[in-house]
Amino acid sequence: MQKFYVGLDIGTHYIKVVVAAPPQNADSPMQILATATSASKGMRHGYIVDTKEVTRAIHDAVQRASHAARVPIKSARVAMGGISLEEVRSGADITLTASGGVVTDHEIERVLAESEKRACAQARTSRLRHPAASSPITRSNASSRKAKNGPHPA
Repeated sequence: MQKFYVGLDIGTHYIKVVVAAPPQNADSPMQILATATSASKGMRHGYIVDTKEVTRAIHDAVQRASHAARVPIKSARVAMGGISLEEVRSGADITLTASGGVVTDHEIERVLAESEKRACAQARTSRLRHPAASSPITRSNASSRKAKNGPHPA
């Protein structure tokens, strides 16, 4: 099975997906297998105001890219801007015992999985410290926030 990478950009106006294959050699660029877009329904000024609509828009764009690239998409690197997003940086160490000190695709997958596990734990801890960051903005409370605080900046 061919290895490939998926990027997902969730924007206020569009959801964009790109599927790329690694280069054949180090001097070549990645090969773009497919791109897809869909309108960002459910987003307003970088905020999710309707989770179901955003989910549908993401699903639509991912399905289009998957069909065009003829590969099943199971995961992606996600980019999403917004006013109150936080960044979580994570790293991980693994022991290279089975490979005899050689870094293979298996070791890369192991260290990525460990790093993602640590990042998820950091994000949960951050949300516990900042309860407002973990409460999603819905259509109803977005309207009440606008009434109390004025319109959100664009």
